[in-house]
Amino acid sequence: MQNTGSQKLQLLSRNAQQLLKVAQSTFPSATFDTEAFSDCNPDNLSGIDEIQCTWSQAHKLLSNQQFSDSEEAYPAIEQVLLRFSRATQEVMSSTASNYDMSRLVGGLLILALATSLLLPRIYHEFSQTVSTGIFLVFMVVGYGSMMFASSYVEEEQQFWYWICSGWMFYLHMRSESPQNSSRRKAGSSPFRLIKLATLGLIASHRVLRRWNQTGQKFTAEPDIARDFFPAHPVALWGLVILTYVDSGYHLLANMPASAPAKLIALITPALGFMFKLNFAANDSPELLADTPLSKLAGSWLGSLSLVLQARLVFGGLACCGLLAIVSAKASRSTQISKPNALFHEALHLFLMTQSRITNVPIFLLFRTQGVILSSLNLTGIEVTATTLILQYMTFFAFGGSNSISSVDLSSAYNGVGSYSVVGVGILTFVSNWAGPVWWISKGHLLRPRTPPSESPEGEKHDSAALFTFQVAASLLSVMAACTALRTHLFIWTVFSPKYLYSMAWATANHVAVNILGGIGLACLWPRR
Repeated sequence: MQNTGSQKLQLLSRNAQQLLKVAQSTFPSATFDTEAFSDCNPDNLSGIDEIQCTWSQAHKLLSNQQFSDSEEAYPAIEQVLLRFSRATQEVMSSTASNYDMSRLVGGLLILALATSLLLPRIYHEFSQTVSTGIFLVFMVVGYGSMMFASSYVEEEQQFWYWICSGWMFYLHMRSESPQNSSRRKAGSSPFRLIKLATLGLIASHRVLRRWNQTGQKFTAEPDIARDFFPAHPVALWGLVILTYVDSGYHLLANMPASAPAKLIALITPALGFMFKLNFAANDSPELLADTPLSKLAGSWLGSLSLVLQARLVFGGLACCGLLAIVSAKASRSTQISKPNALFHEALHLFLMTQSRITNVPIFLLFRTQGVILSSLNLTGIEVTATTLILQYMTFFAFGGSNSISSVDLSSAYNGVGSYSVVGVGILTFVSNWAGPVWWISKGHLLRPRTPPSESPEGEKHDSAALFTFQVAASLLSVMAACTALRTHLFIWTVFSPKYLYSMAWATANHVAVNILGGIGLACLWPRR
């Protein structure tokens, strides 16, 4: 019995010493001087003072060798050690959840003010198209309410899949309305083709939903990227080749007529395909098993490093971007749709380079959806709503989620020889937000080109205000949920990662790509 009691005290003592080290590192200003608290009463103290007092008592009892070795002293020492451990645990737990409420409330007030300032403009926008406005209000309110439930945060992709399905159904019903038929321009797509096109839009969305299973509940379910393609690599590479051929065709079609420009348009997609092929041979060789391309991988450009291959692709894309700018400067008095489209096609190929090989065929679906949307004669606010919804939907279709573990780092070092915070950070963002970035760029091409006086609504649509309102309202709901549920069991595993993702959506995707990118495009290719 004495041996058992001695072992128990040794365990308690070791545990107390471990907690003491944690408390000392958390509170470096606390000295834990046993002499200073020799005559203290822990019943009259709290917090760090109680910890120091109880440790002083425990240290005194343990230092008395004759007392600590006697069996009668075990209960007293055990009581003091347990009290020290419990007091330390309570203080450390309160420290982990010791939030600065003034800053939390201040952030909420700032976002609430920003959202409120946008309300008059948003009301003015929604009053022009009531049905679209009601749909978007339902979307914003539904999304904000969903952020207060951990299960809904984990399965956010389901919300955007259903919202996207509802919006495409709205576009289908809109195509059948008499108002839309009456304002369709002469020479536009016939009514029956428009109706079939919207059905094709819904079918392509259904395919995207099953491309990557994400979230928590359905993550182990079969999908296209992780189950179908590994079992059918020939189908994968057939679609990849078709996607690169499509990209090269559109890049060539929008290039200036000069021979060097056409040569760049031919070489860059070929380099991009060979880079993805060699990358897959090194990173996922099982995707090349039993395919004719397995012999091609490494044979052409095989002696070059993947870093150099990626740099060659990026160099070709940079040349395409420069040609788009030069072409726009030279055609100020003429149509600027071609330079704008050229820039989009260069971005299209860049996003393909930064995506996983199993996600490359998604860009072929994007192309199909873009063609369908171009034929629907959408108004300005409808284009904005469409691109906004597709941004979020495609983020999850590419395999993204609200979990930190889902961040894709496979393409974060393309063309990077040594670690660079800025370079790797940009490539990581592009790799994970490839779908949203593509639809932001496509939105500029889909917007109506008719002057405001000739538009069906009779005035100019402010897409930046609508995008900003949605981002501010969603970020406000996420911050409110994190503040209200700060003591929730899943605050650090569900709500905090969601807050980080919301910040990435607000700063990188909205401010950097959407707003600043839109300003840059407007300066290079002003709309007429």
